[in-house]
Amino acid sequence: MAAGASFQLRIPLARGARFGPGKAALLALIRQTGSVAAAAERMGMSYRRAWGLVVEANRAFRTPLVTLARGGEGDGGARLTKEGEAVLASYRALEALLAREGAPFLAAIRDRALPDGAAEMAPKGVSRKEVTGSEADREEATGRFPSPDATI
Repeated sequence: MAAGASFQLRIPLARGARFGPGKAALLALIRQTGSVAAAAERMGMSYRRAWGLVVEANRAFRTPLVTLARGGEGDGGARLTKEGEAVLASYRALEALLAREGAPFLAAIRDRALPDGAAEMAPKGVSRKEVTGSEADREEATGRFPSPDATI
């Protein structure tokens, strides 16, 4: 991904669940380590938090993304299911596509944003009345959106 083109992709799912960068990283580390505990440690999160994310992910999809085997040392473990591999691969492919194709749009948004430390320069309390009937409202209402370098 190009410098400055970073973003965080979060996909809303049923019942308020989401799939995003945290769960994707956790799945990738579970695949690599074969362990929820080891993946959690590498991510700097508690085992309890990682376990909760695995349970949430498993409940959000038609079939579980991770299978877990209880047991002590050498007997337990975790692995991605075929569904987990497919979801992770699709998520990574979508991230790559957005990074590649969305870079000009991300740059256009960031170019219009205030620089770091300039929050006090932000306009305060722009009313809805002030923007009613604007070009941006018409484009939003019709589903047509400007090019990344359009002035709105």
